[in-house]
Amino acid sequence: MIQFYNIDKVIEYKINNITYKLKVQMDTLLNILLPLSIGSVFLVLVLGIFNMIRKGSSHKSQNLMRLRVITQFIAIIVVIIYFYYKK
Repeated sequence: MIQFYNIDKVIEYKINNITYKLKVQMDTLLNILLPLSIGSVFLVLVLGIFNMIRKGSSHKSQNLMRLRVITQFIAIIVVIIYFYYKK
C-alpha cells in the first residue's frame, strides 16, 4: 500500500508479514527524478542522432524514436508533478 501526502511520501510495504515504512521527502525525490528524466530524453535523442549519422538500421532508429517518445512522456509527467508540489 502506498500513501501520498502533500509534503512527504510514505511508502509502506510488507515482506514475510513484516511491515516496513519508508518516508521520503517529496522535494528530494523530485529533485532526483527531474534531472534523470530529462537526461534520459537527451541520451536517447543523442543515440538516435548518432544512429542516423552512421546510417544505422532503420529498425533501430524506429525503436529509438519510440523510446524517445516514451521518455519524453515520462519527463513531462515528472515536470508537471514537480511544479505541482513546488507551488
